[in-house]
Amino acid sequence: MAYGDEKHQLIYQGLVDILGRENVADGPATVRAYARDMFAVSTMRRKRPPEFIVLPGSTDDVRQIVLLANRYRFPYSVMSTGWMFPMLGAVKPYWCIIDFKRMTRIEFDEKNMYAVVEPYVTHAQLNAESIKRGLYNGAPSVGGQFSALANHSWHGWHATAFRTGFSTRNILGMEWVLPNGQVMRTGSLALPGSRPFWGEGPGPDLKNLRKGIVSDNGSMGIITSMAIKLYPWPGPKYLPTEGVGPGKKCELPTDQFRWFFFEFADQTSMVDAMYEIGKAEISFMMQRYPAQVLAWEYSKSREEYWSLFEPGSWLDHCLNMLAVCLWAHASKKQLDYEEKVLKQIMKETRGKPVPDEVYNRIAPVLANTMTRPAFGPRWCRIGGSMQTSFLQCDTLDHMLAIQPDVWGIVHKYTPPYLEHYGDSAWILPFDFCHFGGSDTAIPHEKSDEVCKGVVKESMDTIALDIRTSRPSFSLSIAPANFVGPHFANFHIPLSRIKRALDPNNLSNPTRFIDIEAMDKEAAAKAATPPPKQ
Repeated sequence: MAYGDEKHQLIYQGLVDILGRENVADGPATVRAYARDMFAVSTMRRKRPPEFIVLPGSTDDVRQIVLLANRYRFPYSVMSTGWMFPMLGAVKPYWCIIDFKRMTRIEFDEKNMYAVVEPYVTHAQLNAESIKRGLYNGAPSVGGQFSALANHSWHGWHATAFRTGFSTRNILGMEWVLPNGQVMRTGSLALPGSRPFWGEGPGPDLKNLRKGIVSDNGSMGIITSMAIKLYPWPGPKYLPTEGVGPGKKCELPTDQFRWFFFEFADQTSMVDAMYEIGKAEISFMMQRYPAQVLAWEYSKSREEYWSLFEPGSWLDHCLNMLAVCLWAHASKKQLDYEEKVLKQIMKETRGKPVPDEVYNRIAPVLANTMTRPAFGPRWCRIGGSMQTSFLQCDTLDHMLAIQPDVWGIVHKYTPPYLEHYGDSAWILPFDFCHFGGSDTAIPHEKSDEVCKGVVKESMDTIALDIRTSRPSFSLSIAPANFVGPHFANFHIPLSRIKRALDPNNLSNPTRFIDIEAMDKEAAAKAATPPPKQ
């Protein structure tokens, strides 16, 4: 750290001049709070806090910060609700974290069914305001407490992705501060005075530059505003909940929402049923929840959590359970029709309804958590953290094919991880089952010893994905220059884009693509004499 040196003071004063002293912090207590979170990587890296924390209030504030960064050559990253902290924590001196807590504006266009949000608007806020207007925005199953903008631009595996699609499909326009300080507006926003009614034009459609399986982690600049597509909500204006979580229940009107839970003899039959439902284009929500996920959400204590895994528990009916929710987004007749089609598909694929005891335990909970979920924090209650290296994104058949390899790695590191329950995974289909994702999340203790094992497990997972050419979460968050040589050298054109947008390599350097490492490697090759002929 270079606290107190001349450059630190110059940067601090420049930030104060832009934002005011009340919105800039460099004190030890404040920056230490931005040094770690619950993930293993952050736990191991907690000795390096950032040097500055700033709270911009507008796009122009962000632009001025970026211009200052280029003037004094200091690196920066951005955060909203901060869930994926390993991708934004400080890794270099003079690091500045741009925290969006002050940027909370939200605007609706009810007629054209979209909302414009700033980075600190959460999915829970967006959904609460949307359903008052008869609209809905898909929320990630990991939690409604996360930034809607960040989730759409970073990951976005929404609970309703079967119907509403992978989050990228719902981005209608972005206001984007480039690393050189220029402001770009995408889609129809590129036209002066126009509204974000169209994400694909007539301006540049650059969504896929910011978003693949995951995003560029802010290394291509900062999105300060985003227009998000909304969908019809057939339910009441206020989510009808009672009690306090994890005992909170939500009973949605059965003439508008109908839940079905089917158990299958094996995973293959369950995925076959998913495909048939996708072909019929019925249902609004559909996914496979493994028993452990249900236990996380249902349990009121650790003791209850472990008791659910005793032989004879109701959880035994959930090993290969498919959860389907039909929405009357058109009419009750449409709902009745979809139910008939669903039951016919279950008859053909041998899916059996779960017993009433199981249905009555999970329907109110899932109805709540799948429309405005909060799984993420509950994953961490059992051990203090959780490992999620095994996020895959491909066909549903691929989701089944990877399971033996995934569980092979998990078993290699057990113990010290907490025990899992059944070699099963969460499977979420996107776009009527044209593709999907799966996750095998493992809760673990938050000790240095265990976290070292988690990091090693992640490296094993990346190595396996490279050998098998599998598109995965871990592979996507690894630096592109590390992965690129194994995948058609895609890092080379990507590095040209990064250099053009960020000539000083200040926008979250090293994370998405490590330009410095590439330059060092190129210099080393140039200095190596050619082999003798």
